[in-house]
Amino acid sequence: MFFWVPNRSGPCEAQRCSICPYMMEAEKFSDTTGKTYNERNEVTCKSTNVVYSVHCERCKTFVYVGET
Repeated sequence: MFFWVPNRSGPCEAQRCSICPYMMEAEKFSDTTGKTYNERNEVTCKSTNVVYSVHCERCKTFVYVGET
């Protein structure tokens, strides 16, 4: 039997990873204009060549964007 597992972002679940507690699990994300994108690959804390953003829950905005 075959089960389809969607691409997603999420923690790497390594025992000593300092990023895992802050990594959101998602199958899609949206930019500041509200446009929605599906994850194209599996993305974890250990992924490289990834553009990322930090979202402030209190002010509901992106406060930092960077890349690995």
